[in-house]
Amino acid sequence: MDKQKILIVGHAIYTMSGFIRFLIDDPYEVFTTPDGREGLEILRREQIDLVIAEMYIEDVDGIHFVKGISAEKIQIDILLRARSGSPDLGEEIRKISVSVFPIIRDTFLVKIKTLVPSYDLWKTKLESFLNEHYSNPELKFDELMNYFQISRSYGCKLFKKYLGKTFREALREVRIGKAKSLLEETLLPISEIAESSGFHSSSRFREAFKRLYGISPRAYRQKMNETIS
Repeated sequence: MDKQKILIVGHAIYTMSGFIRFLIDDPYEVFTTPDGREGLEILRREQIDLVIAEMYIEDVDGIHFVKGISAEKIQIDILLRARSGSPDLGEEIRKISVSVFPIIRDTFLVKIKTLVPSYDLWKTKLESFLNEHYSNPELKFDELMNYFQISRSYGCKLFKKYLGKTFREALREVRIGKAKSLLEETLLPISEIAESSGFHSSSRFREAFKRLYGISPRAYRQKMNETIS
């Protein structure tokens, strides 16, 4: 299992080294930069699980950095370090947690554990989406992007990280798995199974099924019936 990734953005060397020291013994991969623009580049490139940002960073301040994340449609929790009070961010981001100086190690680590999502969280979300929408033959990646309010590049990284495959590959496997169950458990015609499983046609279903199992749907059903009898 990949380590969960934390991005720290801040120019204060003392604070940065303190964060890294707190996290070094925990199962995290830590990325650091003093530069807000570079922080956004890292977020585009890596599948980051949590951002820790200073209110004052190079190039852009913490609030504009957070708003930049929102504009990129990157869904992520952010721990924004402020000296006092809570910055007015309105509805610019999905969730933000503001921490006030100073930070105590144990308190800091508890906060991190509450903010870093469970490794299985996105996996469950993606699988649930596919299981709810697989029967729609017109289902496109754009619908998933709109559903989760994420960018295309971020969505692609989510599938690769948590499911180990592309959206199209994962959707095809779900559809074939549902169709396989119907072949085993019902007497529905092949054409009806293909339609209810989200395939545009029986021929596409047969082609996809045979590619995965090395046997046609009809032959598979016959084989299952022979096994039962």
